[in-house]
Amino acid sequence: MTASSERWPDHFAVFGAGSEEVNGVYAQVGDLCEDCPVYSSSSGFFLTASTQPEEGTGHILWGWIIGRCGIPAYGCSTEAKEIVPDQGWQCFEGRPSTPSVIPLPLRDLEALAEAYYREATCAAASKEPSSLRRAVQAYRRALQGGPKLLSNCRRRAEVHAELAKALYTLGKT
Repeated sequence: MTASSERWPDHFAVFGAGSEEVNGVYAQVGDLCEDCPVYSSSSGFFLTASTQPEEGTGHILWGWIIGRCGIPAYGCSTEAKEIVPDQGWQCFEGRPSTPSVIPLPLRDLEALAEAYYREATCAAASKEPSSLRRAVQAYRRALQGGPKLLSNCRRRAEVHAELAKALYTLGKT
């Protein structure tokens, strides 16, 4: 199967990592690694497949890595490259605790909007300018949500208010 196959999700939600900048939505970028899609976050981290030979046997071991600039923050082995584990990740260069990696259903705009909202909320809590810029971007993406969010005026107003607060805080830095 190719990476463009329907079996690969367009996005993953990565949350729970001790390294805050790892948390967020990862979207397919169109590149392949080990014949699997490459996913990228707004903070410049990538979720990619990886292989290495098993010591002594040469048997190919599969895994997935979350990293940036060639430095793995977290990784997880898997039985097959087609499986991106949701749990069981290990820290490499990332801070404890390890993330959960959840595939977002294809074309589920509500789930995607909620994941972007969660990313924005986590990033805004840091108050660092780079995290606040990421929060603003994620709030804006969340506001593009599906029909439920678009028709829920109260919820949209809440997200707009949090976006305005992030912009205000960013403006003061």
